[in-house]
Amino acid sequence: MDTRGLIILVILLILASQASAETGITNVSISPASPGVTDQISILVSGLEGSGGVLITDTDFSVIGNTLSLDIYLYLGPSDVGTPWSYTETVGTLSEGTYNLTVQRFLPSYYPPPIVDSYSMSFGVTPEPATIVLLGVGAILARKKSVR
Repeated sequence: MDTRGLIILVILLILASQASAETGITNVSISPASPGVTDQISILVSGLEGSGGVLITDTDFSVIGNTLSLDIYLYLGPSDVGTPWSYTETVGTLSEGTYNLTVQRFLPSYYPPPIVDSYSMSFGVTPEPATIVLLGVGAILARKKSVR
């Protein structure tokens, strides 16, 4: 095989390896998995970039009503090596209810930074067991008073 053929083969192998790698946000989870109103909640995000070296340059987190939004801005290195990354956002406690979470990934090397990936999910926050017991006891006492 001549030098030109070898160069073409190497280029094709590099392009094939880049095309087969799944990049972007690969997982979003809530910790704890089934949070209660007294739990400290965290959002765990991980991904893979087809670039050597990943630096999270900025994040923006907001809670508006029952909607949580997390924007992650990544700077990618110059290499073509797949690089895993992760980020944890501490939310704190939330009231009882169902919440919608959207995580978006941006590349700040462009202006305005384009959204290159987005992940959405819903999760619920349940009341603590002691609250449920107190509500049950209150209902029993109210019923006894109304029966008299």
